[in-house]
Amino acid sequence: MSKLAINGGKSIREEFFPSQFDFRDTAEEYLEPITEILDSNILSAYRGNHTPNFWGGKYVKKLEKEFEKYIDSDVQALAVNSCTSGLYIACGAIGLKPGDEVIVTPWSMTCSATVPLAYGAIPVFCDIEPETYCIDPYKISKLITPRTKAIIVVDLFGFVPNYDLIREIAEIHNLYIIEDAAQALGASRNNINAGAFGDIACFSFTQGKHITCGEGGMIVTRNQRLFEKCSMIRNHAESVCNDMPAELQSLFSDCLGLNFRMTEIQAAIASVQLANFPKTLERRKRITYDLIKKLSTIPCLEFNIPEIGIGSYYVLPFILKDIERDKFLAAVKAELKEEADRLDRGVPIGGGYIKPLYLFPIFQEKKHWAFWNHEYNNLNGGYGFPQIYEEGLCPVCEKLWKEDFCLTLYNGLNLLDKDIEDIYIAFKKVWENIGELE
Repeated sequence: MSKLAINGGKSIREEFFPSQFDFRDTAEEYLEPITEILDSNILSAYRGNHTPNFWGGKYVKKLEKEFEKYIDSDVQALAVNSCTSGLYIACGAIGLKPGDEVIVTPWSMTCSATVPLAYGAIPVFCDIEPETYCIDPYKISKLITPRTKAIIVVDLFGFVPNYDLIREIAEIHNLYIIEDAAQALGASRNNINAGAFGDIACFSFTQGKHITCGEGGMIVTRNQRLFEKCSMIRNHAESVCNDMPAELQSLFSDCLGLNFRMTEIQAAIASVQLANFPKTLERRKRITYDLIKKLSTIPCLEFNIPEIGIGSYYVLPFILKDIERDKFLAAVKAELKEEADRLDRGVPIGGGYIKPLYLFPIFQEKKHWAFWNHEYNNLNGGYGFPQIYEEGLCPVCEKLWKEDFCLTLYNGLNLLDKDIEDIYIAFKKVWENIGELE
């Protein structure tokens, strides 16, 4: 008779895991600012012209100042409607143009590599470190050409790569560093917070991140000129520039802005969560290490948590050794009450991460990129030969994607001791009955 639930046995768990956020339990903290905003009848105080309202309203400005204080006293912050928007703004602020090359990671949310396409720039993929899952700084230099403009570095899973070396390379070659810290709020390296490493950094407040207002994000930078450019692109630059004195217009006439603004209610919600974030981060840390302590006793699981910095405990990555990943994880999921379609899910036991981005159709087919068309290049002087995006380009990333990499603890902020124990028992049960999967 089968013991595993996937084969008809009794499952470990019958109830769903708790949501990451339970806003009903903390509703009072949000009521005062939200009520004040509703009473004011102003849900967004932005105006797309050269006036004080160009900078938004009370709660947007409040959140920006609080975020600056959390990251580093030297940075300036701009609230935006998503981290993706932040990356788009950052690429515009550094003056990215058609034919420029941007070194990117193959392992991240697609926008980390596709945003340069909006400017006609060319993504150049650099393989990752197996230790941090982030871009490998020792492989960056070989990819730099006279056309290279920037490096987009992703603090993947809340781990911080070797920015000392990345910065050294960037300075030698006069490159910008854009830090995608979407998953890394609270992470640090050498006592420097994530978000303080790049020329411009971007954070995410979308559902499932460390703090959330549904959608939203934040840009931070130490560079005053980049800050000014970012602020213009965030809020209808061409209109604002038109209202400026003539001596200022020339500084921003190259900026094409859109509407990437955050609302007052979003800012108020994020502000409440940011105030509580130190406690939230400690809870994430405890849950992560409780899980590691228990799960490390199972022989087929290997945890790779870098010791070189402090992570943000966004997810818990691990290696599944010498076992067929998909069968094993399907069996674990069957033991746990887990519903894939629940947007507020507590702990989906994931499989591997997404495939390397250069294998996505947008990079394989290149249908809409005019500069990839050889006839277009020949007629217009060309931008040089196109990048070749094919399997084998980033072997470390591809090995992890195909073989043994796993994720869990996504959105697991409110796990109780019983929930942690159930996860451990589920993994242990499947391991002890692995013969049923063969």
